[in-house]
Amino acid sequence: MKYWILSLGLFFTTADLMAAEVATLDGKVHSGEIVSIADGQVTLNENGAPVSIPFDRAMAVRWDSPAASASAETRAETRLRLHNGSQATLFAAQCDGRNVQGVNPSAGEVSVPHSAVQAVLFKSLDEKTRGQWEELLAKSNSDDLLVIRKGDTLDFLAGVVTEYDEAEVNFLYQGSEIPVKREKVFGLIHPTRDSGNGTAIGQVKTVYGDVLFVDGLSLQNQTVTLQVAANASWQLPQSQIREIDFSLGRVVYLSDLEPEMVEHTPFFDTVWTYQRDRTNVGAPLRLGGVEYAKGVWIHSKTSLTYRLAGDYTRLQAMIGIDDAVAANGLGQVRVQIKADDKVVFEEDVAALDAPRALEIDLTSARFLHILVDFGSGLDISDHLVLGDARLIK
Repeated sequence: MKYWILSLGLFFTTADLMAAEVATLDGKVHSGEIVSIADGQVTLNENGAPVSIPFDRAMAVRWDSPAASASAETRAETRLRLHNGSQATLFAAQCDGRNVQGVNPSAGEVSVPHSAVQAVLFKSLDEKTRGQWEELLAKSNSDDLLVIRKGDTLDFLAGVVTEYDEAEVNFLYQGSEIPVKREKVFGLIHPTRDSGNGTAIGQVKTVYGDVLFVDGLSLQNQTVTLQVAANASWQLPQSQIREIDFSLGRVVYLSDLEPEMVEHTPFFDTVWTYQRDRTNVGAPLRLGGVEYAKGVWIHSKTSLTYRLAGDYTRLQAMIGIDDAVAANGLGQVRVQIKADDKVVFEEDVAALDAPRALEIDLTSARFLHILVDFGSGLDISDHLVLGDARLIK
């Protein structure tokens, strides 16, 4: 096989510095132009003064970047999945047995070691194939899998992929090397390896929709350099970045955890079950006109107990009465939060109160107890919302 990297003729403009927001683990948000990302910290110009935030205090950097427009590229699009969980788009994807090369719509011509690649998807997924593809990815295998589509079914052959280009895939099967036309190949799945994402310092999301776990990251002169794998460094304009997520497991949403104990005592006979990420009627969580994709909805009198095992330092949330009833001035509860046996928050929350930010110290706590008790109005409209409730490690 002969290998050629073909340019897409991509041109990027880097005019003025782009405004961004930097969210930190303590709940603050800094706004300004990102001057640099280097030496383990993000530096931005906020109100004319430089502000530096270490990676270990940052949660995310977000730019108001426009979504990528449809590409004029007519060649087949390939989706690359790395063992560390990264997913990226390549055009003109090819492999010489050592490296996978191609053209990324954000970074241009790129290369990544073949050993870092978990799978290569040549065809688009649909409702018939998506689940089957994910099942194949989850299988533990010691061989390369050459996946083909037969009607609505994905099938595979186990062997060794030696190389491929835009025309064919060379596949070693039962001792014989077979050239397979690439148009017939749905995708390739390589032998199972350790994910390796334990060394990642952040997750980068591009305007094109790629998600990259990176071991190294810097920004100078509006150019972002990403260490996407061992011996693989990609460069792309700042304008191609939508978000850099530094949390990587340091933030856990309360609604993603299963309480160890739930106790509900109805005022009358109606049972109100606490809800995650929605209200009791399936509507989005809203406080003060703001919609929250994550959070918990709790009716009085309900007690929730979560096992923390000393893994978290803080609980952050917006607390208030559900907008659906607060507009009528109804709903008042007594909220008590305990870290183990220590009461760390105890206040009345009423419909006419503005939503407020909650910041609770949980250092070394083994258990988190949340009690939403009856207020002065029986239990009428006692719908408490903890919006964006999250635990910080």
